[in-house]
Amino acid sequence: MYPTKDEFKEFLRSRNIDWIIDNYVFGGRPFYSSDQPQVHDQLMRAISKGLSVPQSDICVVGSARIGFSLSPPRFGTPFGAFSDIDIIVVSPLLFDPSWLDILGSRGTNSAMLNRKTILRLREHRESHYIYNGWMYPASLLEALKIGERWLRTFNGLSRITELASRSIGSRLYRTWNHARIYHRWSLEQVKHSILH
Repeated sequence: MYPTKDEFKEFLRSRNIDWIIDNYVFGGRPFYSSDQPQVHDQLMRAISKGLSVPQSDICVVGSARIGFSLSPPRFGTPFGAFSDIDIIVVSPLLFDPSWLDILGSRGTNSAMLNRKTILRLREHRESHYIYNGWMYPASLLEALKIGERWLRTFNGLSRITELASRSIGSRLYRTWNHARIYHRWSLEQVKHSILH
């Protein structure tokens, strides 16, 4: 059900990247809850309710999905007791107003933001996260109108007993195409590193 690191390397050598994304990056039952599927169901319901986003637009990715890291610098690192859970949320209804909040923060409102948020806003602009169709709302909470709801939703996940000790990361994508393009790029980096 879950490939080994070596099997995944072989997929990268021999399979189409989109097939890998469909079957292992976005598809299949997540590794972190393989023996407790009700935990994943609770997680999905809580995020869906908190953000008013359909469960079909929420996905656990990375090592919590497949059992080891797919990040280029940490590829193959096994999911363990202290690993975090990375979640993507896909919603133009959340993304577009937040994009406008980020653009608007260049003006007079920026004087009301703390230094850390201002640095994160600059990072989002200069690294072209927004141009690529994604952002880290958790690092921009006070600059986004959805910030309080995002914080409440993800902090609330600690009420799920089995997740209370885990760090949960989150990204917001504008569309599934944006999410696919990002993950395709990431897998291409891994593929390049193992073939050269």
